[in-house]
Amino acid sequence: MKQPATFRRLVLLGALVCVPMSCRPKPPAASRPSAPYVANKRSGIVHRADCPHVARMKAANRLGFQKLETAVAEGYRPCKHCLRRAAAASTRRAQE
Repeated sequence: MKQPATFRRLVLLGALVCVPMSCRPKPPAASRPSAPYVANKRSGIVHRADCPHVARMKAANRLGFQKLETAVAEGYRPCKHCLRRAAAASTRRAQE
């Protein structure tokens, strides 16, 4: 079995340089929220955690919810992108 390398080889300006693996930059911490639903305090919209709009949201504006119903009860409207069915049902209820 091959053992993991403890050094990484780099070629800088034509010279081979060995750099310890511990010097590698660490990957960014997971930016994915732990709650299944994320609301934006500023826009008043709740999204699924995997919605692309959540990635663009400022961290200060994020609010996590375990249930969609809880977020809607607090006044957040479902996202028309990731929660299409819930948004349509919410619109129908508002029109009645």
